Amino acid sequence: MNALIEEETGKLIGHCGFLIQNVDGKAELEIAYSLLPEFWNKRFAIELA
Repeated sequence: MNALIEEETGKLIGHCGFLIQNVDGKAELEIAYSLLPEFWNKRFAIELA
C-alpha cells in the first residue's frame, strides 16, 4: 500500500495500492484505497484508480 499525501498541506489522507484476493480459489487483483472521511466525494478515488 502507498501513503496518500495531500499536496497542498502535506497531510496524510489515506492509502492505496493493489491487493491479491482469493475468490473461489482463484487469485484476483484488486485496486484498494481508503481515505479519511473529510476527503470523500472530492474525486480522489477516481484519480487513484
